[in-house]
Amino acid sequence: MSWFAQVGTDNVVQQVLYVADVYTVTWVEQTYGGEWVEAFEDASQRKNFPAVRFIYDRTRDAFIPPKPYTKWVLNEQTYSWEAPIQMPNDNQRYTWDDDAGNW
Repeated sequence: MSWFAQVGTDNVVQQVLYVADVYTVTWVEQTYGGEWVEAFEDASQRKNFPAVRFIYDRTRDAFIPPKPYTKWVLNEQTYSWEAPIQMPNDNQRYTWDDDAGNW
């Protein structure tokens, strides 16, 4: 089976579709319309497995999840968002305060 993500004109993933391996991106586009990009469940290509609201970055050929906070930065190795400072590792519970820019 193969996965495909429908990408809107704003590069936002609209839906993700699972079809038999015999179908190609061309078949999916002709059948369902719009632009579709093949996705890989193991993230072996395109960095992440997409979901609705992910962004498809054509330059990086990557599906990038929505940015959770304005101050978080994209890790260019994992293509996931990270806080600009590490959360303390002292077995306490923390939540991110985006206004203050800390935990």
